Amino acid sequence: YLYNLCFLDRALAPADWERMSRQQPPRAVEEFVEQSRRFESGDLPIVEAPDLASELTTGEVVHHISYPVFIEDGYLPGARADSGRLYVTNHRLLFCTAGSCSSFPYADMEKLEQEYPGFYVEFSGEHVLHRFFPPALDPVYAAAVGAFRSFGKTKTVR
Repeated sequence: YLYNLCFLDRALAPADWERMSRQQPPRAVEEFVEQSRRFESGDLPIVEAPDLASELTTGEVVHHISYPVFIEDGYLPGARADSGRLYVTNHRLLFCTAGSCSSFPYADMEKLEQEYPGFYVEFSGEHVLHRFFPPALDPVYAAAVGAFRSFGKTKTVR
């Protein structure tokens, strides 16, 4: 369960390190697999995200929240590395830190692909990968795939 931690040394507080490094019980793995299957098939719950209300557009709902998530991307000059919350909505992925939110709309995504120990998204016309590293046993990738497919995208999902 420590495989994600090697990417996070400059982004997590000591309490986060301790929480993520604890041994997970076998039932947690079963729940993760079951939840991932449901999410990937498009069976996505609607969850409350009151802290995000001002960022959501009309008709947009949140399906999953993952925290802490580490991001590496070259979207900004000089490649950004940060940690924050990743929200999976019916329109986009939304990555929020204490000071700002970055939007990754499904309509513009060319590729959504799992890459151990996280996943990445790529956009049409961009030659930059946006890599996300969620906590272990968090089905955020499955939720993103389910939402991406439900949005009607037929492009690459692996």
